[in-house]
Amino acid sequence: MNRFLLLLAFLLCGASALWAGQAGNPPENISTPTKALPKPLALGPVKNRPIIEGCVCEFQQPGARVKGLSDAVFISAIGWDQAWIHVEQADIPLKKVSTPAKIVDRKGEKVKAVFSGPAELSADLDLTVENVCPASEPCDTIGLDGVLNVMQGDRKATTRVTGSCGC
Repeated sequence: MNRFLLLLAFLLCGASALWAGQAGNPPENISTPTKALPKPLALGPVKNRPIIEGCVCEFQQPGARVKGLSDAVFISAIGWDQAWIHVEQADIPLKKVSTPAKIVDRKGEKVKAVFSGPAELSADLDLTVENVCPASEPCDTIGLDGVLNVMQGDRKATTRVTGSCGC
């Protein structure tokens, strides 16, 4: 009889331990709510092209060039002092935070330019020199490809860009 009571007590304790362990876990078929991701920023071509005297840098999304569009998502004067992007259906002026003093016209050179705008908007260009003029040809245009990152609060947009800086 003692063995029977001992076995019964063992089984009851084991079953209650299993039941207690499952009590805090929701069933597998019930999904737990997740925090919604912020809506990405909408980028587009600069609508009201600024008048820039002298040389400029312009960057488009790669598909724009294939479609024959020259709409730039980023425009800047060569010194990077003035720049514009089109975010959330508005042309936004940007201020230089950090930029290279000069773009080295050597294929593979890296270029990083950082800008700030109103309402905690920031834009970073991470570029690589892709096309340079041969030494035998006088020209002043450098082709660049890279990524444009635009951030505002917890919202972000990232796009590949291709373009040039020159006169």
